[in-house]
Amino acid sequence: MSAAARPAQPEPDAAPASLDGLRVVLDAHGSDRGFGTGLSTYARTLHAALASLNADASWLFGRDMGAGDALEREVSFVDPPTASVGLRRSAGALARAGEAVLSGHVRAPRIPEQRITTTAPGEAYPRGFNGRGLFRRANFRHEFLGLRTEVSLAGPCDVFHMTVPLPIRVREARNVVTIHDLIPLRLPTTTPDDKLRYLRKVRRCAQEADLVLTVSEASRSDILEFLDLAPEKVVNTYQTSLLQPLGDADRATSAQRLSRHGLKPGEYALFIGALEPKKNLARLLRAFLDADTSLTLAVAGPKAWFWEKQVEELGSIDPDLAARRIRFLGYVPDADLPHLLDGAAFLAFPSLMEGFGLPALEAMRCGCPVLTSRTPALEEVTGGAALLVDPHDEASIRSGIETLAGEESRRTALAAAGLERAAFFSMERYRRRLFDAYARLM
Repeated sequence: MSAAARPAQPEPDAAPASLDGLRVVLDAHGSDRGFGTGLSTYARTLHAALASLNADASWLFGRDMGAGDALEREVSFVDPPTASVGLRRSAGALARAGEAVLSGHVRAPRIPEQRITTTAPGEAYPRGFNGRGLFRRANFRHEFLGLRTEVSLAGPCDVFHMTVPLPIRVREARNVVTIHDLIPLRLPTTTPDDKLRYLRKVRRCAQEADLVLTVSEASRSDILEFLDLAPEKVVNTYQTSLLQPLGDADRATSAQRLSRHGLKPGEYALFIGALEPKKNLARLLRAFLDADTSLTLAVAGPKAWFWEKQVEELGSIDPDLAARRIRFLGYVPDADLPHLLDGAAFLAFPSLMEGFGLPALEAMRCGCPVLTSRTPALEEVTGGAALLVDPHDEASIRSGIETLAGEESRRTALAAAGLERAAFFSMERYRRRLFDAYARLM
């Protein structure tokens, strides 16, 4: 087993950590792209961890706000629809592109607290700044000129933490960037971006940052290999999840919740993830339909790039069989995920590559057995508590499905091992690793 894939060992208990009074601003770029994505989940979890460390954590938005905009639109994480059409739309786009390329500086005034009250169901972010069109303008400028955008915040900031690589820098602050993975370089056919531009942006962002964080030793190894950084500059904090397992009272409502999705407890396997090539859904679907099992496969996740290729092969299979055995749930709200995991026979997650593999952690935390890939990050994260398969081999995936579907004792053992392994990625341990990383900036 490689060093990157070797299961991490438990850490000793440490004294309570605190970032008392440290003024940290997080970019809201990942959250602005929509609810429920992995980037959004990471950003919200990071914000919660910093707040629990007593840091003064706030947000930098890139909203196109106008004086007449409704307050709830100003802080929405989903872009409001535009009425512009035809020449007006084209002229506006050209004007914005020209503005972005020519201007290398964006001012970000503070948003009054009362204007940030409902960003997402059940959540509120109490403080923030807004640089009008910041992320769009910065990406335009970097794409055309290869230059970053400077940001001036209308308030104090000790650390600006980019939750994804961005061609921006906050003046008079230490700049930190999280690089989750380098999958566009490792698996170039699975993402739609221009690889040379991607590499240029990520490399420059990493080299100009004061600190680079990542989420696994596998990703850290790739970052050091591709980006030419000093090893001490790149820190693996791993990741955690805010998802909580069901209690007895919640479990009593599970059957009703599952019935909304056409599912019954124990009668389905579950896949969680966006429908995109790296998730390997096409092989999973074929393997599942070939497997000797009566289980249904529930596919929970939104459509992403190239999603059609992941499901088009179902057209060559008996449509009645596919309709009986596969159920596409689409995007599933966070509140439903614990119920889906609790009721699943197992999680089927044979991804081609991950930087971390959050669905595997969340399944282990909920006591759901995990079938996943024998790849560096997923092997590292599951740490011996999952059934590993070769993601490039349909026969291996099918065999894993049949093993977990047919062996209750194996499922029971993996569920117990998963609960134990998930403790390594608790919020308390994540907070400590995050504190130790930030201490390098002090």
